[in-house]
Amino acid sequence: PALPAPPPPHHHVSLMASDDFFTFADVGSLLGTLDLVYIDGMHQIEHALKDVMNVERHCHPGSIVIVDGIYPTHPVQAERHRRSRFWAGDVWKIIPILRGIRPDLVLLPIDTEPTGSLIIIGLDPNNDALWKGFDVVADIAISQMTEVHDEFLAREGALHPRDPLLQRIFETLRDSRTGEVVPIDRVRSMVAGALPRTIAGVAQRT
Repeated sequence: PALPAPPPPHHHVSLMASDDFFTFADVGSLLGTLDLVYIDGMHQIEHALKDVMNVERHCHPGSIVIVDGIYPTHPVQAERHRRSRFWAGDVWKIIPILRGIRPDLVLLPIDTEPTGSLIIIGLDPNNDALWKGFDVVADIAISQMTEVHDEFLAREGALHPRDPLLQRIFETLRDSRTGEVVPIDRVRSMVAGALPRTIAGVAQRT
């Protein structure tokens, strides 16, 4: 990017693909331990999943990872190769993958515009389940998961961005960072049975 001025303190811009960054850069020195990560890029499942895997190695139990583009609005937008002006790709596949391989994670799909977001909580840098199964999982996701599920087109079970539940979860994680144990079980109990939700005074999708 052509930055109009040098980045402010504590900011760093790396002009390389994310795979190259995590392979060749001094990631530990540049990133330290991550509190918040936002992933948005190739809009293809293998790249989004690998970004989650790479950043998890630098997270702590109270970290939050947000993945963009989980809710295409039309089947054409959900295809691996772009054929429309607005394109989400097959990032939606990350939800069934994480549900199956990483049930320890807390997944919060958010009804943001234009293509939704996924909040991931409960990350564990010592968990290598995704790394062990990545090649098989990526192959299945690409070759067999070829049609987007209706639940993603309809955004079933998504939280509204202004749902007060999110604020309570974030406050719980923030407050826990001064202690030794992050209450992930408490976060799970807050989420359990909470979806779908209706917020008074906020228009919901039908």
